[in-house]
Amino acid sequence: MVLILKLIGHVTMLLTLLISIFLAIVGCALPTFFQAWLEGYARMSYSRLQLTNWWWTLEEAADGTLTVSAFFPVVAFSSAGVVFLLNLIFALVEVEHVRQAAPDRVLQDDRERQPNQETRAKPKGPWDSD
Repeated sequence: MVLILKLIGHVTMLLTLLISIFLAIVGCALPTFFQAWLEGYARMSYSRLQLTNWWWTLEEAADGTLTVSAFFPVVAFSSAGVVFLLNLIFALVEVEHVRQAAPDRVLQDDRERQPNQETRAKPKGPWDSD
């Protein structure tokens, strides 16, 4: 989503963070609400619908009570790893610092601010030096 938004306009780090938080919440809430609509809140248990619910999937995998299939944690953890690596690769471009040469106008201003060597007053004592 962020890459698509970058094509349209300027995307800040705050917007990227907000989009990530929004997608994390939607990934948990949408399958939970959909399953609750189908089964009701009282009878909800982990099912294939909850695969995108990262919180519930990680909790089930950590408890060892993942009853749907042993394949689902592998899919969840590998998907998370792929997304992490993609974010890391795209973040390299964002955080790479490239030193640029100073513009001519800045160099000219710097030259004007520095007095010539001939016009400088010669130090009279050891405490008068620059």
